[in-house]
Amino acid sequence: GGSSSSALRGVPELQQHLAKERSEEGLKLYWHVLEAMLTAEEQRAGLAAAAQLLLRWSFHQCLLACCFELVAATYRMGVLSFPAIPAKLGLKPFDLSKMIGPFVRAEPTLPRELKRHMFTVEEKILESLGWAPGSSFYKLARAAVRQQQ
Repeated sequence: GGSSSSALRGVPELQQHLAKERSEEGLKLYWHVLEAMLTAEEQRAGLAAAAQLLLRWSFHQCLLACCFELVAATYRMGVLSFPAIPAKLGLKPFDLSKMIGPFVRAEPTLPRELKRHMFTVEEKILESLGWAPGSSFYKLARAAVRQQQ
């Protein structure tokens, strides 16, 4: 009995260490993709457009959510499987769906399996979560219907 309790004593420290490592990986990916997206936006629409992206908090939240979604998928962190990360960041799923395509394009070295995961997340949002009452898309759709009446 005593050997199993001594073997488990280090588990919380190990979990904290792994959580810190995964968090650092997510942040490294964030900075890498942020640079790529800003460079692409500057080439596409100019420096002012890239600067506007930097000023949008929702852009940063969605980018962080994509990065941590990839880390969670890579390490099969079931407790953080979609939609846990956007929910923890207070993001509406539809807002996140608008970031997935540009995110994947900004990281061309992304393995096919992870690209597929991100597009599966996007499909889930567009098939169901984006239509849920309270989503930003649902609000837009309701406003459009009211204008038609």
